[in-house]
Amino acid sequence: MRGKFFNYSIVHGSAPKETADDEEKDRFFNALETGYDISPRNEKKIVLGDFNAQVGKENVKFPTNGKIQSSQFQTVDPG
Repeated sequence: MRGKFFNYSIVHGSAPKETADDEEKDRFFNALETGYDISPRNEKKIVLGDFNAQVGKENVKFPTNGKIQSSQFQTVDPG
């Protein structure tokens, strides 16, 4: 995609479900990496998609900037 100041490459993907076998997951991430790597180096890259992230509390607290601490966030059980 051509922009006014930069050109952009958009890489989109939908990851396989958690229940998929490891080979299928490996194929997906290899294809995603290939799509990222073949974009021209001087273009801004945007990676979008559904990567099946898990939502929930983290066991590790990371440092934050600002007034809100990570321990103050509430999580919602989607199940």
